[in-house]
Amino acid sequence: LRGIAGARRLSLAAVRNMRQNLAFAFLYNALGVPIAAGVLWALLPDSADVDPVTFAGVYAIAVVGGLVSQVPGGLGVFEAVIVYALPRVPPPQLLGALIAYRAVYYLAPLVLAAVTLAAHLAFDDAGAARATDDRGGRKHIGGGDKRAVAGGGRDDLAHDEAHAE
Repeated sequence: LRGIAGARRLSLAAVRNMRQNLAFAFLYNALGVPIAAGVLWALLPDSADVDPVTFAGVYAIAVVGGLVSQVPGGLGVFEAVIVYALPRVPPPQLLGALIAYRAVYYLAPLVLAAVTLAAHLAFDDAGAARATDDRGGRKHIGGGDKRAVAGGGRDDLAHDEAHAE
């Protein structure tokens, strides 16, 4: 019976987590899509002469076209829709704006993530080095249920808990 109660608690927690993730995804996209459209609109050349409302419609159609095509990142499809929908903009200038947009939209987050990961790994390694005691053994970091074992995995934690009792 305890197993059933535990499974029910786990399923309720999973559903709550899914709802939170869905809410976060809606919020993220409600903010992110207009910002991305604004970035591309700002990168358009002055000769584009496209008002923001018209461009928002073109951008939305280009995004949907990229999604429907199922090409990763809508690469090529998104650009083709933009170029086709804005015939008064000289293609070389428009393609330059699209390349700059891809750099801002994809490369900037990639660089930020790489720097963040490198910093996390550097500080994590320093923390792991400090977490060994004088005998070379492992000691617990933190307290409560969220404790971690420096340099150890799941088996080390289970072993430490078994000997602590």
